[in-house]
Amino acid sequence: MFSLIADLTPEISDALAIISPIISVRIVQYLRTIPGCGEVGVKWPNDVYWRGKKLCGILTDAIACGDEMKLIIGMGLNVTNDGPPEAVNLAAISPEAPLTFTELRDALMCTALDAVTHMPPFDEFQAMWDGLMGPSTFTKPGIPDQFTVLQITEAGGVLTDKGEFTPDDLADAEWVKETE
Repeated sequence: MFSLIADLTPEISDALAIISPIISVRIVQYLRTIPGCGEVGVKWPNDVYWRGKKLCGILTDAIACGDEMKLIIGMGLNVTNDGPPEAVNLAAISPEAPLTFTELRDALMCTALDAVTHMPPFDEFQAMWDGLMGPSTFTKPGIPDQFTVLQITEAGGVLTDKGEFTPDDLADAEWVKETE
């Protein structure tokens, strides 16, 4: 859908490990304003899901451009395309969405840029995550236990009821949002 380049400021550099989750949370907050999208959520660290199906993916990377560092933000949103059975598109979720493709793209680009340029302090991000996702659990292949997330770490991992997991540990985790 789009790629953006932003200056990699010291504030962003210090939070690089959690920049994808921060952007993901802000994208979910925006998407939830669209009719039918109230159930979208984040699959840690950078995917947006709706009822267990992938709607959007967000990737970030830092690169050197001469003497300057830049942040690359890439986002793919399934708008109308058919995908594999484990994916869903926005048209299926919200057939009466009041936005054109261009309006949607522009709103998402502005949301992503705003997430980076007005990055919340870590404790505010943690509160945003908790308010958005509520209690979350995940499972890992080959391990019968579920892990309940207690908090997100500034290194981009999570602290659970059974220990701490790094971003690499979470690569194969299957996330489950608890319902009330």
